[in-house]
Amino acid sequence: MWNCDIARLLILGRNPRGIAEWLERECGQMGVEIRTATTAVAAIPSKDNALEGLECLSVETGETYVLLCRKLVLAAGPWTPALVKTLFPASTLDLQPSINAGDWVVMENKNILDSRSLAVVFFDEIVHEKLEFAGRNDGTVWVCGRRNYSAELPSPNEVDEPDESVISGLLTYSRRFLNFGQDGKGEGTLHPSVLAQGRSFRPSTVSGLPFISEIPSRLLFSLEGTHSNSSGVFICYGHGSYGITLGIGSGKLIAQLVQNEKTDIDISKFKVTLD
Repeated sequence: MWNCDIARLLILGRNPRGIAEWLERECGQMGVEIRTATTAVAAIPSKDNALEGLECLSVETGETYVLLCRKLVLAAGPWTPALVKTLFPASTLDLQPSINAGDWVVMENKNILDSRSLAVVFFDEIVHEKLEFAGRNDGTVWVCGRRNYSAELPSPNEVDEPDESVISGLLTYSRRFLNFGQDGKGEGTLHPSVLAQGRSFRPSTVSGLPFISEIPSRLLFSLEGTHSNSSGVFICYGHGSYGITLGIGSGKLIAQLVQNEKTDIDISKFKVTLD
């Protein structure tokens, strides 16, 4: 049997807002300072081209300031490649970005629930395209449809609208497989009550493998001058459709790298190299 905490974590993985709120609470209890309304403007290199600090802009005041730091983790989802270019203009790092968007719907669950009502079901092999349902114990069902490889990634402060034909297809699948309005008998005919809908962009790579690694100094800073053996800059990017689900484990691996500890698993396949 599954451990209840593991099952709950899996559901959080299908509930971005839920896992974000949980992580914020946990980080706050650990004394982590979270700065919002802040834009990272530029990385400040040392004489041997290692990280020395970060220039930041306060969106509220318009003032810039320098945040001294020797270690930096880049984990900005699908905007990570653009962030690298912003902070390190001379960078030659190729993250192999690939567009991977998914439209989703959150609807009311009309079935009787209790605290154990947690489930994730995949129908990919039945409908021959991506389709998954996540039933949460807050009275909602999350549904996600096919991958979109041609959508244009918006800027971080913009929201892209979902494809109405995809949303309509998700609702049709919901009536078919969740039997709304039919007490489990035959295909449902009542329209599901939609609480929210939208489009998410996943941070994906051409190879399908993520990057969990320190970035060599020569791939970030100018090729001129001396280079430190350690840039102090780390990256966690490219988990595709499984980013939030795998985020907890990947975060631990990055933390181990930052602290020069042996990682729990072999991550050589996820390493950034000079080749």
